[in-house]
Amino acid sequence: MTKEKSGETGLLSSLADFQKLINTELEFRFKLSGQEVSIMYRRLTPDKQEECNKIYDFLASDFRLQSQEVMPPKTEKGFDTDDPTYLAALRGKAIEARAVALYWAVPMFQDGCDGKVRADVVKHIQGLGVDILLTSLYQKVTLGDLELVETANFTSSVAQGD
Repeated sequence: MTKEKSGETGLLSSLADFQKLINTELEFRFKLSGQEVSIMYRRLTPDKQEECNKIYDFLASDFRLQSQEVMPPKTEKGFDTDDPTYLAALRGKAIEARAVALYWAVPMFQDGCDGKVRADVVKHIQGLGVDILLTSLYQKVTLGDLELVETANFTSSVAQGD
């Protein structure tokens, strides 16, 4: 990877550089009980992301795409997506997908569980603690730390001639 003259922007000059950057282990920093701590994690690979999406796809806008294993009951008017049993099953699938992703992406989470049985992985990850922490970490693992850099600001007052 080469750097521009400013020393601030890295220019990816090869696919190998890109892959190296993508596969870099990342640090998730947070405060827990007033103490700042961090957990090392890696981004999900496309095949792991697809495996998780087959369990439950958090980004799917259509309920039929959220989970291939759970469907709401059919009614005369279509589907009852407010059915409590369906919602509970869907929530279970979301927790399962999150657990599978975190088990793979956070090496320290593999301690104490061999990962051979998905139900054991879910129980193991759920037993780790605070739900909001697991959800936040899951978002970092799946959505990553990609940030778009603005190269031209067409909405600024300077750009508009004000």
